[in-house]
Amino acid sequence: CCCCCCCFCCCCCRRMDACESDSDGGSSSDWSGIDGLVEGGGKRFKATLKQKSSSHVPPSPSRTTPSVWKVVYLGFCFLFIFTSFQTSSFFQAGLLKDLGFDDLGLLGLGLLYGFFAVSSFVAPFIVSKIGIRWTIISGGVAYALMLASLIKVNKYIFLVASAINGVGSGLLWTSQGAAMVEYSSPETQGRNSGIFWAILQCSLLTGSGASALMISPSKDKIPTHTAMLLYIALTSVCVVGVLLLLLLKFSGEKLQSQPLWKGLKSTFKLFTYKEMLLLLPILLFSGLLLSFWQAQYPAVISNKNSDVPLPKEFIPFKVVYLMIVICVAEVVGCTGFGKLSDSIGRWPIVLIGAAMCLTVLSLFYFNFIKQVWKPTLFYGYLYGFLFGLCDSVYNTQTYAALALSFPDESASAFGINFFARALGSAVAFYYGESIKMEYQLIILVVMLLVCTISFVIADRNLIKKSKGIQYMMLENKSGLDARIQVIGQSSVSNGDPEDNSDTSEDEPFYDCEDKNESEDNRSYFGSLKRV
Repeated sequence: CCCCCCCFCCCCCRRMDACESDSDGGSSSDWSGIDGLVEGGGKRFKATLKQKSSSHVPPSPSRTTPSVWKVVYLGFCFLFIFTSFQTSSFFQAGLLKDLGFDDLGLLGLGLLYGFFAVSSFVAPFIVSKIGIRWTIISGGVAYALMLASLIKVNKYIFLVASAINGVGSGLLWTSQGAAMVEYSSPETQGRNSGIFWAILQCSLLTGSGASALMISPSKDKIPTHTAMLLYIALTSVCVVGVLLLLLLKFSGEKLQSQPLWKGLKSTFKLFTYKEMLLLLPILLFSGLLLSFWQAQYPAVISNKNSDVPLPKEFIPFKVVYLMIVICVAEVVGCTGFGKLSDSIGRWPIVLIGAAMCLTVLSLFYFNFIKQVWKPTLFYGYLYGFLFGLCDSVYNTQTYAALALSFPDESASAFGINFFARALGSAVAFYYGESIKMEYQLIILVVMLLVCTISFVIADRNLIKKSKGIQYMMLENKSGLDARIQVIGQSSVSNGDPEDNSDTSEDEPFYDCEDKNESEDNRSYFGSLKRV
């Protein structure tokens, strides 16, 4: 594993450096620009063509050459961290109950997501102060501390570590959202988010492999020494992921810095936007669904939930196979739905996800709770697969919608995103032990209907808005980017280009004496009319 990890890191770093050098190539030349009068749609505009060069605006590698290798490497770092955390989340509730701590596992997860929700408001300010790179590393360290507290469990140390992990989660995921915006262009948001989540969800596969080597397939409880060895291994893997984060590179290490109160004000201001209000229900539902399939459903499969008594074949070791099934579903869903959304749109994908989610919740209710037909492990794995597909739909589509809706406020937008998700998860973890399973399913179904309707409205509004805004990026024959800057409008009497009485003598012209060249020029700048 160490050899493969080192080889992969070296390849990714060399590839990222090559992408950056390619994007910088040809930018050393210094053009002063060409001013002139050009025709466009019957009107004349005074335009300036400026070549991006090192003497003007430094080129951004992530914007000019959105590199999929950077997204792959970021996903690989998260793969190590969440191999540990996802595995811990699946076993935490049942494991601590076996060790005599009752509901400490769910309490710790609820505390984690509660602090996650609060820290999401402060995280954009920290990102702007210390930069994306160090913020994301700090978040990874917090995950390692929480896992280390489970090697030898102490109730109070574990709760404090869970709270620290919650703060670190806000830092990690807010900076990850800002990194994904920097590494992607509007055309590749769906693809890149799908790639990232597909790699991330492979952590379920690697975590299940580690668990299968340590947990006995015949025992209905996990021994104390086995649990200690398991968490030593998980903590070590998480530390490897944090060390890999040190190799991350960003074109701008820090976002625009501002005082904390201004950052909070700008974050809260996003709540007044119609786009954000329409996206909030689906973010809350994602948190509710996450807590269900990550904690409640594994407890059902391991036969640790008193509301759902199941046959003796349901034991803790079967959670290993459940993790593998969910991993396959997440990878298939993230890669498939992420790419498909770029073709048919986001809201049709969300409708497909809503139909799947309603189906699996109904099947789970009639099969496992009411037991209309006999519950078996096959049905348990089938429902787990559908839960994984549903989760992949909401992860990929909400990421892309937020990135396109708030491109200039990505840190604040993703801070609210993780606040809403964490708030939904924290509420679900707390009511998970106090209300019956059927009432939890009712809450999920109601929120599913509300969030689907609101997301469809939000996404259709976003499509209409994007059609009304025209972005122009021109490229000359040498392959260098050029921009058009409309700096004024000039009228020329009788449409004669030689009559330049309304312009100053020191303002140069771009004039075409050749008729064919003039036609090309008119076509070249014809889209200025829409601007």
